Amino acid sequence: MPQTSSELPDFFARHRALLEQAVTATATRDHWTPYPESPSKSVYGEDAAKIGEAAFEERLGGRFELGISYPRVAPDEAVAAALAATGPWRDAGPDTRAGVAAEILARLNAASFEIAHAVRHTTGQAFVMAFQAGGPHATLSDPAFVTGRFATLRSRRPAPAEETPDA
Repeated sequence: MPQTSSELPDFFARHRALLEQAVTATATRDHWTPYPESPSKSVYGEDAAKIGEAAFEERLGGRFELGISYPRVAPDEAVAAALAATGPWRDAGPDTRAGVAAEILARLNAASFEIAHAVRHTTGQAFVMAFQAGGPHATLSDPAFVTGRFATLRSRRPAPAEETPDA
């Protein structure tokens, strides 16, 4: 059963401060990142490194399938589905789209320690380099892109219609 809009999380509200900071940094061309590149306990929390390593180690020896299957879709069906989704996605508006994109980035960042262990084990990089490359650096341009599009779309919103008195 599909969720109603009142049951859906408001990702824009959740990430509004991040989006506003990114818009400001983009406009002023200042350096800003929501995801610090240091895997420090003071930045990511006391247990983040242990939790990330444990999550990675749980996957060792497996096939990384995670019990997820993907439907096979003919290209014409995929295109038709994408076209059908275009209207509702557009109608969701820039706030919703920016909020969803920011939520995706936040979830990726939350998995930075787990990703870092995978990068370390597959590339041979030292942990800090693997953390930076697989986490914050991998998403570094994404907040700027998301907020750049968000700011552009927001600036294109029509102004509310002014009420005119009846003549």
